[in-house]
Amino acid sequence: MVLANGASSNVSNDAVSALLLIKADIIDPMDHLGDWKLPGNGVKNHLVHCNWTGVWCNSNGAVEKLDLSYMNLSGRITDDIQQLHGLTVLNLCCNGFSSSLPKSIYSLTFLMSFDVSQNNFIGAFPVGLGMARGLKIVNASSNNFSGLLPEDLANATLLEILDLRGGFFEGSVPLAYKNLQNLKFLGLSGNNLSGHIPSELGQLKSLESIILGYNAFEGEIPAEFGYLTNLQYLDLAVGSLSGRIPAELGRLKQLNTIFLYKNNFEGDIPREIGNCSS
Repeated sequence: MVLANGASSNVSNDAVSALLLIKADIIDPMDHLGDWKLPGNGVKNHLVHCNWTGVWCNSNGAVEKLDLSYMNLSGRITDDIQQLHGLTVLNLCCNGFSSSLPKSIYSLTFLMSFDVSQNNFIGAFPVGLGMARGLKIVNASSNNFSGLLPEDLANATLLEILDLRGGFFEGSVPLAYKNLQNLKFLGLSGNNLSGHIPSELGQLKSLESIILGYNAFEGEIPAEFGYLTNLQYLDLAVGSLSGRIPAELGRLKQLNTIFLYKNNFEGDIPREIGNCSS
């Protein structure tokens, strides 16, 4: 028992140190993190940090959830975040962070939900997040990320939401995304993506929403989209798509919304679209 208590205390002390280092590089004009401080005697009491704003712990004092959303924060997130090994939820949504994300994010292998949306993060999206095999949500929309789409996320096969809309990603959609068989939401619109829309996306039978518009995709809509029997929302508007609208879309009985405007389609609108009874 002494060993267990000692180990628990070490976990807590490490978490306190990491959180204070993280706070040191955050600009907090509203003082939302004002309670992130040690007691007056400077002693790191066991679990003291578990009552800090935005911090949730397990019984050992390890931080499992860090939610700093909607706090008008800016500055940068440092590599000290890798010391929070047990994080399952990281939410930095809706702030003013404008640095790059630390590469050490990859070490948070217990993450289940990762939300850095509606900030001004720059640079490449960090490689390695796909090693968090329990990951279900990745939302990095409305930022200034650039470079290629993170292909390694295809290793996080439990992923249900992948939202990378509204950035400066370029290149093509990784074919490896076909491995995301639990994916329900795929949002890649409003980037600088190009090339053909992979027909392999038609293998993602759990998909309910595909939002790929406002890119530079070319070629035809994959006929394989007709296999997405759970699809409800399809947005391919504003691009350079061409050819005919595939009649196979008529198989999608759950489809209730489809946007195809401002492309280069030709031919007739297929009568099979009338079979989309939703």
